[in-house]
Amino acid sequence: MAHPGVTAFLRALDQFDRSKTRTEIFRLFCEIAYCALAKRASPFADQRDRLEADYMACVGRFPNKDDVRRMPEMMATAIEAIAGGGIDFIGQVAAEIGALDAGLGQFFTPYEVSRLMAEISLGDTAGQIEAQGFITVSEPAAGAGGMVLALADALEI
Repeated sequence: MAHPGVTAFLRALDQFDRSKTRTEIFRLFCEIAYCALAKRASPFADQRDRLEADYMACVGRFPNKDDVRRMPEMMATAIEAIAGGGIDFIGQVAAEIGALDAGLGQFFTPYEVSRLMAEISLGDTAGQIEAQGFITVSEPAAGAGGMVLALADALEI
């Protein structure tokens, strides 16, 4: 069963102009969100300008500007779901819309499995942090970061 935030996000995807697939809209959403967030965090004017240009190029891909106006609402839905913890939001949305390709080795690991793996592999993190001041982790995949999210959630307890 999908998380309520994922369900709301998927409903929002379905409101877009049908000239694009859900996967294409999702990819553009991710790029727009990245550009908006990274621009605010960048201390470099040239990087901010490049991010703004990339943002505007994505926005330009939507002939219906109502679709562009939906993006902040979708971002709020995603942030609200992620802030609650206990979810690999991006991974779950990608899996739900069929954006993953098993032939390319792209698979969705359910959050609960990632969380179990994190808890098993953490060991004595308090002792490691006390001794070294930090811990290191190895993310075995290059996806949406679900394993790292589960690890962060497990560390918060």
